[in-house]
Amino acid sequence: MAINTTIRHSGLQKKVLNLFRECLRSARRLPDVSSQTSVRQRCVESFREKGKSVDRLDIQRIEHLLRQARKELERMEMPGVTGVTILTR
Repeated sequence: MAINTTIRHSGLQKKVLNLFRECLRSARRLPDVSSQTSVRQRCVESFREKGKSVDRLDIQRIEHLLRQARKELERMEMPGVTGVTILTR
């Protein structure tokens, strides 16, 4: 008897995972390796940090964060962008 080990993700989880993958792919398209590395690190840290601070049942907050991340990704993919500067407050 085979055990079904496939993980089924909700629609929202799929959106988050797809956005994360898009972010990593976008980093790969940057011209130099140092920019690629810094953007990849930023993506991983951002998703990890925000993932810890949001309750998985807070759908509105998750969707809000997805919209923000999508806008940031679109800005990063604009022509002429060669890297990302992170400002801390």
